[in-house]
Amino acid sequence: MEAISQERRRFQSVLDGMREPVVALDPGGRVELVNRAGLEFLALDGVPLGEPAEALFARRPSLAREVLPSLLKGESDVLELALGEEALMV
Repeated sequence: MEAISQERRRFQSVLDGMREPVVALDPGGRVELVNRAGLEFLALDGVPLGEPAEALFARRPSLAREVLPSLLKGESDVLELALGEEALMV
C-alpha cells in the first residue's frame, strides 16, 4: 500500500511540474486529478476530487460549453484544447 501511495505522489509531482494544465476524469466523468497548472487555468482553489466534471468549469462557463459535451459523451479518451496561447488537456 505504501508503494502505491509513493508512486501516486511521484506521479503528481511530475504533473505539477508541467506547464500545461492536465485534468483526469474517471469513466463516470468524475475528477480524479488536476495538476497545479490546471488549478490555475480553471481558477480553482483546490482539487475537486470525486466531483462531476462540471465542477471544474464553474468559473469558466464558456470553456464548459466547449468541453463538457465531448467529455460527457465519451467521444474521446483525451481531449486537448488550444485557446490562444493557453491549452488544456483532459
